[in-house]
Amino acid sequence: MNLQKARVVLALVLFSAFYAQAQTCIQPTTEFTITGQVAQEVKFSFTDLQKMPEMEIGSLDISNHAGEKRGTASDMKGVLVKAVLKDLKFKNETPRQLSEFYLTFVASDGYKAVFSWNEIFNSPTGDHLYLVTEKAEKKIGEMDD
Repeated sequence: MNLQKARVVLALVLFSAFYAQAQTCIQPTTEFTITGQVAQEVKFSFTDLQKMPEMEIGSLDISNHAGEKRGTASDMKGVLVKAVLKDLKFKNETPRQLSEFYLTFVASDGYKAVFSWNEIFNSPTGDHLYLVTEKAEKKIGEMDD
């Protein structure tokens, strides 16, 4: 997956609530939880994310399903998803079983995006999949979406 496609995937995952908010009032979250086939459930708050290495993402055009530009997310920073997940212990008997795992990311508006463990940890996609911590000079706790 090239960088532009990876950024589009990122945009769809992280900003789906942005346009839905025009139709309904979606309550932003202050934390997220990792559950499922993990040794122990893990909660992350905004404060936890702010302690992790933050990377410059830049700006990204947001497109709809037809590829039409719907807006721009500017001056973004974020934490790599695989950095958040790196110490997570999965319920697997062998490393090979990780290839059967998939991760479902669920936004507060119910939007879902699914990635395989291999996409995140063994492909270029994982090098461009972020949890956005800043956008347009607003920190994560100040964002409306």
